[in-house]
Amino acid sequence: LGPQNVEGWLDPVRYYLHVGDDERAQNLLREAVESMPDSVDVYLFWGQALEELGRVDEAIGVYRNGLQRKPINIDLLEHWGFALEQQELYDEAIEVYQNGIADGASADAMYIRWGIVLGRQKRWQEAVGRYRKAAEFATDDRTKATAYLHWGIALGRMNRWQAAVDILTQARDLDRSDTTNLFYLGSCLEQASRVLSDSVTYFDRAIVVFERLIALDSQDAYALNYLGYMYADRGVHLHEAVELLMRALTIDPTNGAFFDSLGWAYYRLGDLAQAEHFLAKALEHLKDHENGEQSIIYDHAGDVAKVLGKDTEAIKYWRRALDLSPENKELKQKLGRTIP
Repeated sequence: LGPQNVEGWLDPVRYYLHVGDDERAQNLLREAVESMPDSVDVYLFWGQALEELGRVDEAIGVYRNGLQRKPINIDLLEHWGFALEQQELYDEAIEVYQNGIADGASADAMYIRWGIVLGRQKRWQEAVGRYRKAAEFATDDRTKATAYLHWGIALGRMNRWQAAVDILTQARDLDRSDTTNLFYLGSCLEQASRVLSDSVTYFDRAIVVFERLIALDSQDAYALNYLGYMYADRGVHLHEAVELLMRALTIDPTNGAFFDSLGWAYYRLGDLAQAEHFLAKALEHLKDHENGEQSIIYDHAGDVAKVLGKDTEAIKYWRRALDLSPENKELKQKLGRTIP
């Protein structure tokens, strides 16, 4: 008789995808669309299945077809736009979000995605304008908090730290249980403490935020690492830093950045044997980290090697760090002082 509802169609599709019979799954999805042409769930499932198979161009076509039936469906618009973003078709993605707003889709969600696309292009000032619009159109605190979150991140990218702290504080106040808001506020406060005059106040506020985050989610390894590294980098609360970083590594035992943080904490404590051990572990787990993080790890390894009297190793590590961060003046100075 054929399936009578969406799940009746999608359950066998899930099975065929699971066993690798993609052609049979696609044929069933075509039949499902013919049977239920107004079902957004079918279009969304089909598009996401194609994306997981790496067939993003076909997924874009599915979302477009779904929107012909449901022209202002926010889920279809977001998935279509995001698929275009994955293909780095940023102008086309922006057009999708602009048209969604013009056609009456939820403006707050569309403006947020529009801002994210501009951020991908490093057009931060324009992105701020879109997030401001999203906050104006937001009909609930959670969506407004999301707009403020992205707005604050964009301001940070522009090195406007005080403004970023103010906006991210508003995001936190709108949704105090959201750990993402807390993480970015804490991170922004810590970075502001490096450049703004009232350094201690910003640093202390960052501690309060991260302690609150960890109280809400004791298994947030990135929060544990961030607070532990803050302490290590400042040379304060070093035994607590080690404890926090050990907890982070218990949760995520192959994270090179966490090993680096722990090695740096031991370096600050003067335990060079442990510092060298954990930085060696960090170097073993570099592949999942971006160039900036890898550069920091190599830099720290060089510092430890230098103190241990291993100048040849130190030079090797610092050169590698400089390859990854060629504008780093401090690395150039270290090499200049060490190379005979």
